[in-house]
Amino acid sequence: PAGTGPNPIVQEAQKRQNDNQLNEALALFEKAIASDPKAVDAHLGAGRTLDLLGRHADARRHFTHAIELATGDARVQPLSAMAVSYAFEGNAADSAKFYQQVFNQRLAAGNAGAAAGTANALARVYLETGDLANAEKWYRTGYETSKQIKGISDAERNLWLMRWHNAQGRIAARRGNAAE
Repeated sequence: PAGTGPNPIVQEAQKRQNDNQLNEALALFEKAIASDPKAVDAHLGAGRTLDLLGRHADARRHFTHAIELATGDARVQPLSAMAVSYAFEGNAADSAKFYQQVFNQRLAAGNAGAAAGTANALARVYLETGDLANAEKWYRTGYETSKQIKGISDAERNLWLMRWHNAQGRIAARRGNAAE
């Protein structure tokens, strides 16, 4: 039931999912949803399992429920999962709609590091789907956002710089620009 701590059925389903026992995991997630239709973690788990099974439209129905049920920071996981689900199908435009919500929410919450990471995740979707202009835009956004991380160490700053340079190299390679 909601509000009583981790659901043991969901925990067992997650274990089965981790062990690649996807049909068993899905059955357990569905059992958890039947007992508590408002269980965000059960909808999220069912959606992820369905994505792994290649049933993306079914997965997104569960992610939609999880997004509707979750509040505050808890919305980040189902929004991200929805973005990944669309990315599995190479649908960058719909993936971006959800990654942008996560980016905006993290930035508004003052979590520049997580926002920068989300920008880079969206950039990778664009890169893998051949939209190099948007890939460059979002990698740049990730790098620029990383500059807002409070208390960032020199090592972390250098890591973000390396990520930005690596992204530029990957984009240049996709453009066939070996010299760059």
